[in-house]
Amino acid sequence: MSKIYYTPKQKKVFDFIKSYTTKNNYPPTYEEIKRYMKYKNVGTVAQAVNHLRNKGYISFTPGVPRSINILQK
Repeated sequence: MSKIYYTPKQKKVFDFIKSYTTKNNYPPTYEEIKRYMKYKNVGTVAQAVNHLRNKGYISFTPGVPRSINILQK
């Protein structure tokens, strides 16, 4: 397995996505991530999610709600 590299905030977003998905059997929306992280807008969530996608930790379909998939545990 490759070495995991993300910022502390990205790790917090990633961990929230994992725990939310495990608990609910579906991933959170950007709005739910925004509330959990106490961000002021979903653009900040989109930026964190895009970084995680670019690093290969998650995948998602743009424009499709609740489409985040965990690729690396």
